[in-house]
Amino acid sequence: MNQKPQPSAIKILGGGIGNYPIRLELVPKRLIVNVYQQDLPGKGSQIPCWIFVTQGMAALKQHEIVLVLRFATGEDGRKFPKTPLPLFLFLFKAVMQKKRFVTGDVIRFGERGLLGFAGMGFTFGNVNVRSIQLPQHYLSCMLLTREELVAAQTFGLTRVLTRMGFEANRFPFNPWNETERRSLPMQAVLQSSQVKSIKSLPLKQSSVNLVGGDKVVLLLAVAMHGVITSFIKEQGNVSQLGFMTQLLPYHEGALVWLPEKDSIEMNVHPDSEGAIIAGSFVILTRGETSGAAMLEDGFNVQFDQESWMALRNAIARKQNVAITPTSGDMEFNLVWNTMSNPETHSGLNLAALGAHDITEEATAGSNWLGKFKRLIKRD
Repeated sequence: MNQKPQPSAIKILGGGIGNYPIRLELVPKRLIVNVYQQDLPGKGSQIPCWIFVTQGMAALKQHEIVLVLRFATGEDGRKFPKTPLPLFLFLFKAVMQKKRFVTGDVIRFGERGLLGFAGMGFTFGNVNVRSIQLPQHYLSCMLLTREELVAAQTFGLTRVLTRMGFEANRFPFNPWNETERRSLPMQAVLQSSQVKSIKSLPLKQSSVNLVGGDKVVLLLAVAMHGVITSFIKEQGNVSQLGFMTQLLPYHEGALVWLPEKDSIEMNVHPDSEGAIIAGSFVILTRGETSGAAMLEDGFNVQFDQESWMALRNAIARKQNVAITPTSGDMEFNLVWNTMSNPETHSGLNLAALGAHDITEEATAGSNWLGKFKRLIKRD
């Protein structure tokens, strides 16, 4: 991101110091940024934050953008930080040039960075507060250190976001950015991951999930069909396909890989039963047997010759398919999400998948829990 030009003639349309929100006009009659001073609920405390909300992106068919910054230590709450304002100008200019940002996208800042960070990822709205006016549709911005940016560009944003939530002891992750925080330890992930050499297609509005504890379900947005079929055609007669998937609002938990501890953990919302658990990727491999298994914070699915052809045909024809394991691994389902908004609604019939009665008592002795060193519930 080139941070020039800096905003030079910002017009204040309303509000003022101590009278938030302040309405700032960054582009005359085109782009407004509303700045709120608001406490957000943390774990056992209220977290003072600055919330920047754009107004004007929707007119260009782009979700509005929300950036939340936690107050820095000793920060004067009477004056909001002006450093983020060039970011909104940059994004608006990109949107004017027909660029569109969606959940899972990652951008790199210039050499100077912004607020001490090297880049930023876009994810679904995660600010739960009723006292401020948020757009109906918006993207949240998560600032990334250089190490996190490389990991997100290499493996997809989901892998970084799920680790953020795990480290913060919160699901899915904190809605605010902390400018004083330490970088996530992603070097071990970058060095040790078995999937870094596999060419993988980033999927929008799509997810791979552990459902009911014993099924792996790849949910594909119908809008991705053309991109997926083109990707497969480009790969030719390969025996392995990789897809990077999204962490989305309907998830109740997520897998988290800690290579430095040689463990797979699970971060679960405390008020859910953990019926739909997100993975960050899926690798589909032609082999001699069929079945799905966890790999790092994602899944590896093996297909024998017959099931491999069934999979390829199902993708080409936009059909659902279920693959019964021939070994002790899990069942695999490919499901096309036909919901009007596949980013917020999974479209899964959990009862049909046998996940309608997931309780702590019912799952306590399940084999799938044995694959984790512990089940961690988060708030």
